Parts: sequence; structure tokens; C-alpha cells
Amino acid sequence: MRPNTIYVGLPIVESVFGSSAVVLLSLYAAVAIPLYNLLSPLTSEIVLARRDSLKIFLKNTCIRIAKNPMVVAPLCGMLLVFAGLKHLPDGLDKALYMVSNAATGMSLLVLGASIDIKNARGAILSCWREIITRLFVHPGILYFCLTVAGVDLSLKNVSVLVTATPTAATLFVLARGIGLDGDHAAELTVITMLLSAVTIPIWIVLLGV
Repeated sequence: MRPNTIYVGLPIVESVFGSSAVVLLSLYAAVAIPLYNLLSPLTSEIVLARRDSLKIFLKNTCIRIAKNPMVVAPLCGMLLVFAGLKHLPDGLDKALYMVSNAATGMSLLVLGASIDIKNARGAILSCWREIITRLFVHPGILYFCLTVAGVDLSLKNVSVLVTATPTAATLFVLARGIGLDGDHAAELTVITMLLSAVTIPIWIVLLGV
């Protein structure tokens, strides 16, 4: 579900559309990332939930979602903005920035260590549905929806191209963190990253940019 918006999408948008298109990418991120942060844990909790009782299912699922950092963090950020906070104190801002960088590096390190190179063929066979969905179906659906909605061509092209990027490493972290198949998530992340070297140029041609 989650494209690699920042680490892959940002440099691609800058090289294809120019630095001025970063504003359009920011607009896309402002709408899409909060939705991903809500939908990812929501669907994951639904998969994990026991459906013995609808009432218990709804209660437990809602509680776990409300406690999920991917939901709590953006909500807290929005509340601070609405409260009139324009920026965090410098010390706190630098500390959070350092933790963010360290978390990304550690997730990539663990991701690489979990890959079994010898089983590459088996990994592709087990992930092919997700690969097609991530690299073709998802951006294709977005292209159709934005075209029907009459969205500005530049914003549409940026949004579709970013959505066509490989799976974000966040998938691996989320899967491991809540008890889903972390190994499968790692395989999907690595394989889509490698294949995107071919699929992203295809999307650039299809979009005519």
C-alpha cells in the first residue's frame, strides 16, 4: 500500500519535473501520508483481530488503532498546528530529527539482514500479486481517479509517479512490529525496489513527461 514517497519519490520528482514540482509532491504527501498512516494499521489490525464477537472485535481493534504510533503521531502534529504552534523548540526538533534518521537506518539494516538471497525466485513467486498491485495497479487506479476528477495535469503526473515508487521500508517495520509476516514484507520491499528501476521509466513514458 505505501509507496516510498520521500527516499525514492522526492529525487525522482526533482529529476523528472524539476525542483519546482517539490511543492506538488508536498501537496500529495499532505493528503496521502495521513491516509496511509491510518489505513495501514487499520487493515493490519483487522487482519489480526479475532472475530468471536463483533462488539469485542470493534472495541479491541479501535483501542489498538488508537494506540498505534502511526495514528497518534500525525494526530498530535495536527493538534499542535491547530493550537497555533508554528515550530518545535530547537533542541526537541533536532533530537526528533536524529531519532528519525537513526530509525530509518536501523530499519534498512534489519531489512537487509532478513533477506535470503538464495531464495530470490521463491520470493518473487510468493510476492507477484503484491508486486503487480504496488507497481502498476495502485498508480493506475490513482491515474484514473485523478483524470475523472479533473485534477491539474502537473499534480496528477507527480502523484501518479510517486505512487508508482517501490514499497516503503515502513511496511517491514509495521509488519514486524504488530506481528504480521515481516519476512514477506522484507521480500516485497526489496523486490519492488529492484524492479522499479524498470517500471518507473515505463510510467514516465506512459505519462508523457
